[in-house]
This record gives sequence, C-alpha cells and structure tokens, in this order.
Amino acid sequence: VVAAMFGMSLQLVSGVISWAECLNEKGAWDTLLWFAVLIGMSAQLNELGFINYLSSTVAGALTAANLAWPQVMILLHGFYF
Repeated sequence: VVAAMFGMSLQLVSGVISWAECLNEKGAWDTLLWFAVLIGMSAQLNELGFINYLSSTVAGALTAANLAWPQVMILLHGFYF
C-alpha cells in the first residue's frame, strides 16, 4: 500500500497523471482500500496470536485423523472452497 501511494504521488508531482484522472479510477481506489484493510486485519490477527492458534488447531486435528497427504489435501481444498 505504501509503495502504491508513493508511486501515485510521484506520478502526480511529475505531471504524468492529474488529480481528476486519479479520481476517475474508482475501481483502483476500491481495490487499494480493501487491500489496505485486509493487510491491517491480517497483521492484527497475527499479533493477537489467532493465526498460530488456528494453524496449530487445524494441524492437530489433521494429525489426529491419521490421513495420508492426498486425503488431507482434498479435505483442505474442500473446506477452502
């Protein structure tokens, strides 16, 4: 997100794009906003220890199930989708 804002600021200052052109790119702003929120939320979940808790819980359950790796892969793909 910081790199995207730096690049856009550099283009604005150098006159490559205008502020009106930036405002017309609503899809890009929407993507940038959601990406920033997603990165911030993942950082907070990691800081709170939720990612470690979830991964150790899932790993423990899969280990206890005593499945072969192809079965585990199918099971994880099924839950993901």
